[in-house]
Amino acid sequence: MKNKYNKLKILRTERRPLMTPNKTKKTERWALCRCDCGKRKWIRLASVKNGRTKSCGCMKAEANRIKSSQLGKHNATGTPLFEVWKGMLARCNNPLDKRYGGRGIQVCSSWRASFTAFQRWALEAGYQRGLVIDRIDNDGDYTPVNCRFIDHKGSCRNKSNNIRITWHGETKTLVEWSEDRRCAVKYATLLRRVHADWDFGRALQTSAGGTHDSTIGSVRKDRRELTWRGRTKTLSEWARSPECVVAYKTLYERVRAGWEAERAITVPSKRKAK
Repeated sequence: MKNKYNKLKILRTERRPLMTPNKTKKTERWALCRCDCGKRKWIRLASVKNGRTKSCGCMKAEANRIKSSQLGKHNATGTPLFEVWKGMLARCNNPLDKRYGGRGIQVCSSWRASFTAFQRWALEAGYQRGLVIDRIDNDGDYTPVNCRFIDHKGSCRNKSNNIRITWHGETKTLVEWSEDRRCAVKYATLLRRVHADWDFGRALQTSAGGTHDSTIGSVRKDRRELTWRGRTKTLSEWARSPECVVAYKTLYERVRAGWEAERAITVPSKRKAK
């Protein structure tokens, strides 16, 4: 019989009662093993043979020692900065994350191998509790020269999926436009209006409320297009056109009911007789 499995050499075996709740009389074989490290230990024979147990426990201890050496000695596990580092690695190691690992964003080798190296850079870069790590170039990797710490608001402005709009020669993100003194509404209202295809100047400077704002929710959900006289526009665009004699809601209901484009746009709505 083979007597050496991985780091364990079987010296002798014996049968012992099987540890079960119902106290049956079944037995199982245990082996007295000597590990390559010199330690002797009794282990279930089946676990030794199937490879589930490869050593007396020294392999796991060595693996933990190597991991600790790579990360660097620290007492930061569970701290906000450690969570920043762990989250950064998780995003970049996940190929299903389309914004990070899925598009090839990586963490530099020194940070990937050692939390201590990342921690040292973070403190020198002015890290404070509540700040988030941000890549200056959204297409670049996590490296000391491409990273900084900013607040959540600043991070939102630097996202790759930000909406950027040019108006009167100025280009800003939608968040920045919502903070502009010329903006008459909150960010959420401005965003809904932009999705509803409002003219941006009107979306920015028209006060909240009114019948136009009341239809924004349905406009945002329905982006269907209508072609008439060789021109294709969304329903909201046709509703704002001088050629359309009905409100958006009526136009929307007519199209859903199967009306032809010309009838839907040009036939006035009927009013109930008084």
